Amino acid sequence: MPPWPKFMRGCIQYRQSLDRQAPGAPVHDKEFNG
Repeated sequence: MPPWPKFMRGCIQYRQSLDRQAPGAPVHDKEFNG
C-alpha cells in the first residue's frame, strides 16, 4: 500500500482522467460506508 500523499495523487489523477474521458457521466455522490 503506498503512503497517503502518493495514494491521493494517484486517486486525483485517475479521477481527472475519468472527467476527461466521460465529462457527461453521472456523478455518484453517496458516502461510501464500507
